Amino acid sequence: GGLLVMFPDELGDVVVPWLRESGEQAWDVRVDARAVMRFEIADTAGVVETPSGTYESCTVVQMVIPGEEMGYFHYAPGVGLVRVTSSELGREGSQLLTDWVLTSYTVGERTTAP
Repeated sequence: GGLLVMFPDELGDVVVPWLRESGEQAWDVRVDARAVMRFEIADTAGVVETPSGTYESCTVVQMVIPGEEMGYFHYAPGVGLVRVTSSELGREGSQLLTDWVLTSYTVGERTTAP
């Protein structure tokens, strides 16, 4: 059980269990021999605005690869993933790498779009 998400970027078809029925608030996933991704539920009442609408009561999952990257995945109830942001972590601070937002979605015959 739980929520599964496909990574659309350089990780290819890796599927990661994000939210688990056991109620874990944080977990680690080994990416390769040197990198471990740390996931933690950062919020369960987030509000996210996208071109497809404003979503309330979002679950926000923070992902960190220590010294390399940090990201946030925003899940809206009844919709799923509505926003992903990631930043490269460096000595000078962080630099935004990704800012993906849901622009539209279809449920049955109804389409939600700007």
